[in-house]
Amino acid sequence: MSRYHYILKIAVLAFAFTSVSPSLWATYRTITNQDGVSIQVELIELKEVEGSDYIVFKRRNIAQPYQISLETLSEDDQKFLRNWWEEKQRLKELLSADIDLEIEVKNNRKRSTSHNDSYSQDRDYFYRPTVTITNDDFYRTFKDNTVRIVYFAEHTRYRGTLEVVSVTEKDIDFPKNSSVVVEGNRYSFSNYESDYSNYEYGWEEAGYIIIIKNSQNEITHIKSSMPAYERRLDVVLNCDKGEYYTADLSEERESYYRR
Repeated sequence: MSRYHYILKIAVLAFAFTSVSPSLWATYRTITNQDGVSIQVELIELKEVEGSDYIVFKRRNIAQPYQISLETLSEDDQKFLRNWWEEKQRLKELLSADIDLEIEVKNNRKRSTSHNDSYSQDRDYFYRPTVTITNDDFYRTFKDNTVRIVYFAEHTRYRGTLEVVSVTEKDIDFPKNSSVVVEGNRYSFSNYESDYSNYEYGWEEAGYIIIIKNSQNEITHIKSSMPAYERRLDVVLNCDKGEYYTADLSEERESYYRR
């Protein structure tokens, strides 16, 4: 009898005399070796030792862990255990809403006066948004996330009309205990003001929304400058640069003019 078969048989006897209930959060399975000996165990991990896979488990009511070669188990158990470990590792890298991410937004505005004469002042505004996202988790890296950054501008004469001036969407990993910087697409707009009347024409910055989705396409984190943007995620997730909307994003417009 091999050492591994002996461990399984001893574990069967120990299991028969215990009445401890399984923990709700533990993963239990009845595993069977190739001689037909079965036992219910608490699965701990699957690891590689000198090129071979080993399953680490605990017997009921015994703290000492055991490990046996995966090849000594039935084909069904081998397949299950490999899938179980792969899914467990994947879930460790899945971003969720309870993960603390710090999101810092900078708009990096620059202004240059392009034209002045005796009648008006024309100013151009240039923006280069950046978003810094910090993962404070010391142990986990969260992979294959998507960050969407949307910026809006409001017309200075036709108030209540927004233009989508910048849309950025990038696939990002969040390394453990690190920060990543996501650069948004640059945008610009102009304002024209008369020195002799109240005539004003152009655009001004109207805020942003940042949406983070995990690898399963679930929204986990949102940061915005306007609560109205968060209420219309259906619009924010599908809008394109150059589109026009009402201030609450409830209606799309054909242009910046009131209809």
